[in-house]
Amino acid sequence: MLDKWFNASVHFYVQLVALSAIVIGVSTSNVLMSLGTMLLLLNWLLEADFAAKRERFLQKPTSWIFVFLFGFGLISLIWSSNLAYGVHDLRIKLPLFIIPLVLSTSVPLARHYFYFLLYLFILTVVTTSLWNYYQFSKNFENVHDIRQMSRFISHIRYSVLVNLAIFFSYYLLLKKKWMMYLWAPIIVWLAFYQYKAQVVNGYGLFIILSILSIIYWIRNLKSIQWKRIALVGLATFVVTVFIGVIYVWQKTNVAIQNVDYSKLELYTANHNGYYHQRNTNISEDGKLVYLYVSEKECRAAWAKRSDVHFDSLDKKGHPIAGTLYRYMTSKDLRKDSIGFLSLTDKDIINIENGFSNYKTNKGLTEKISDLKMQLFLLKSHGDPNGNSIIQRKLHLLAAGGILKKKWLFGVGVGDVQDAFRQQYSASHSLLKLENQHRSHNQFLTVWISHGLIGFIALLLLWIIPFYKYLKTCDYLLCVVLISFGFSFLWQDMLETQAGVTIFALFYSLMVYKERKYVENR
Repeated sequence: MLDKWFNASVHFYVQLVALSAIVIGVSTSNVLMSLGTMLLLLNWLLEADFAAKRERFLQKPTSWIFVFLFGFGLISLIWSSNLAYGVHDLRIKLPLFIIPLVLSTSVPLARHYFYFLLYLFILTVVTTSLWNYYQFSKNFENVHDIRQMSRFISHIRYSVLVNLAIFFSYYLLLKKKWMMYLWAPIIVWLAFYQYKAQVVNGYGLFIILSILSIIYWIRNLKSIQWKRIALVGLATFVVTVFIGVIYVWQKTNVAIQNVDYSKLELYTANHNGYYHQRNTNISEDGKLVYLYVSEKECRAAWAKRSDVHFDSLDKKGHPIAGTLYRYMTSKDLRKDSIGFLSLTDKDIINIENGFSNYKTNKGLTEKISDLKMQLFLLKSHGDPNGNSIIQRKLHLLAAGGILKKKWLFGVGVGDVQDAFRQQYSASHSLLKLENQHRSHNQFLTVWISHGLIGFIALLLLWIIPFYKYLKTCDYLLCVVLISFGFSFLWQDMLETQAGVTIFALFYSLMVYKERKYVENR
């Protein structure tokens, strides 16, 4: 309509502005995402030409799935008890309906505009990552959780964006090798940021996409001899990563100290008894934590140095006493009044903030050490609260319990959260109310809300593009599909506005782009 009035491609440029706002907003602002999405829909409606849009829609089966998932959710409100929550959930998922519908029924973006959006996305991620790291480093002593390094959106969602930016940059580097001096530093910086962010899912996805990228590069080599050399290089890379993970895992061993308990001292310098816990593997830097523990002296000494109660939790949700004992062990101190004298004011702040080791901000090794401690607690049936691995196991068990009863039709979008709460209650879960989350697996969550047919429909969003476009060797599409498939296994990505928009945007950009400029390099 506006094109006729102004005799120009007004609707196209409005669409480009809307997409640009969403591209910037996914890593910076929910408001910008919302404005961009609403502008995208409004422009689509004003453009009219619905006959042509209908033809494009009928040619793209994945767009039917998005409409079905949203429509089924809308219909499921009929049998949902919690109508208010259902409406709230569908409002959050509006971008999952709007963005694919608009892009699948519109004229595909020209090549240079498509790459403009890639450049804009990478620039935004680089800028936000630099700002995040600067603020994190500047305020490190006041930061009690590494997740605070992501200042705009969830650290897990942001790790997905960082990985996408890394491997989009890699693709652009291969296409224009003369711009290596631009893309190579960006890749190195973002990889470093990903390392420091301590997101395990981010590490895993980075390794998977690295292997994919090497395979893509090898496939496009013209010389058979170079391909063979490259395959040896790929095998070397995989083995190196495996050995590296094993090395770091062993370096952060939970328990390597051999102790002769018969030779341990029984009393402190103040004649209070020591506690030595036998048959436990809990350690810090290879030193057993629960040796030479005088709770009486630590409790008294802590009360003099901190306003946080000894029986309360640190800022990461762990018991102060446990964090204190681990921290003192990392400094090779006995857990008594004499050992406590060696703790500085900075050490006290670190303990209050939840750091269990005086060597803070250690990146991957710190995360692996924390994971190993959680695995030990999982085996020893420790307190699940504040321990993500144990919590995730209980989340999955709760999801399984719901599906046993509602596997065919699901519970409806309005009753998902209530169904989980009822399941946690019925199973007498040890999780506190604030930790009783959904499954942290988007495939299972959709199955619970939409039933078996919704679960199958969601899988088809991956199966159809892989089947249709795999032969074209569409690297960017593979990066996006693998990134979201992996992310869906470990998080409920479609339960927040940012997650929904990120998925809808990049899936639609890659699947509904003009196929003629997908280069088979």
